[in-house]
Amino acid sequence: MSFKVERVKAGKTITETAEYLDVSRMTLWSWETGKTFPRASRLQEIAKFFDCTVDDLLRDDLKSTKKTVQ
Repeated sequence: MSFKVERVKAGKTITETAEYLDVSRMTLWSWETGKTFPRASRLQEIAKFFDCTVDDLLRDDLKSTKKTVQ
């Protein structure tokens, strides 16, 4: 998941993002490092905050999936 890439491109800080999404900084760190993932129901909210698409957030996962399928 390119969560961190999109956050940085949007110019959002970890603290600002965690506060907006009402999650801890540790949760945000877990999402950015791929240890955990946000619920699918939150992806639209996150994409809106970063001014990107849900596809942009999932881009790395989509690339990985294509590589393993081929």
